[in-house]
Amino acid sequence: MEGKIPQRKIEDWIINNQTSPEFSREVNETLILYKDLIELIIYCIINQTLIIYISFKMTKERQPRGEIEEILEITPISHLGERKGKKVEVGGWVFTLRDQKRMGFIVLRDPTGLVQIAVDKKVDPHLGETLHRLTSESVIRVRGIVVENLDVKLGGLEIIPEEIKVESIADPNLPIPTKGKPSSLAQRLDWRFLDLRRPENFLIFQVQTTTEQAMREYWLREDFIEIHSPKIMGVLSESGAELFEIANYFGQHAYLAQSPQLYKQYAIAAGFPRVFEIGPVFRANPSFTARHDTEFTSVDVEIGFINSHHDVMAFEERWLKYVLEKLAEEYNPRIKEIYGTQIRVPSIPFPKITMEEAQRRV
Repeated sequence: MEGKIPQRKIEDWIINNQTSPEFSREVNETLILYKDLIELIIYCIINQTLIIYISFKMTKERQPRGEIEEILEITPISHLGERKGKKVEVGGWVFTLRDQKRMGFIVLRDPTGLVQIAVDKKVDPHLGETLHRLTSESVIRVRGIVVENLDVKLGGLEIIPEEIKVESIADPNLPIPTKGKPSSLAQRLDWRFLDLRRPENFLIFQVQTTTEQAMREYWLREDFIEIHSPKIMGVLSESGAELFEIANYFGQHAYLAQSPQLYKQYAIAAGFPRVFEIGPVFRANPSFTARHDTEFTSVDVEIGFINSHHDVMAFEERWLKYVLEKLAEEYNPRIKEIYGTQIRVPSIPFPKITMEEAQRRV
């Protein structure tokens, strides 16, 4: 084959050059290189084998002799319908307890829903003792079989437990309730982590998360670039808003950002055709009500190459419709259940009135 050195020529070259110092040095260097490489491979194999052995030994020592714990991933309660007849492990907070003579029932709450745990005390007295120790809002993990029970209102399912592991016992006298009538605003803020366990409050954060996700989906589909602008500035970012001043920023004056407006315009001037940002802004505007804009999360977009404000309005209508469709699809049943209302997705274009007509109506 063209370009291939015949085997005979290689052998002749070795015979003619094997006594030269250069040849010997090259052979020695090659052998040393391979020796080092082989030693490195052997070291890695031994090291990895030791790590595996130690991990296995530690796992085995944690279990009773002859028993290796079956590893199960935590299953969200909302997915239990797909696991009927199978062993699962769920984790969450005790929502309600019913400790009867023979049977005990735990309603367990996780971020996705509620499920009933049915404990037969005569079948497993140890589980009955564990249930008796529990309090509302205690944190537990439950391992058991998902079974169908049409008498159970929580989706017609319950779990027959094999094991209940208590992670944390809650104080039976909580400072604020986590269900029913809420406490005063001051108490709720003092015990915010308990207040956020209430389903109606958790739903707010779920809706917020999906809102941001849907906005980003739409922007990225429309070729926007996300930016993260500085929140400490040496100059005003826009007029018309009071500033929070940092008196000594490494010997200089600085301000908390009122808006990402300046940086959005920089990005457009740099050739970014469309940009967006979701981030905090700070405004020292005086306020005499509970509704103020001292600090809030700002949603900003900037679009280049437009003909007029009508282009921006049309874009915002399509964008808002997309976001509201996503929210209605995901959360309307839950919003209806908790707040007694639903998200209505508007048709586009939105109705419009002139400034003159708006002033007359006001």
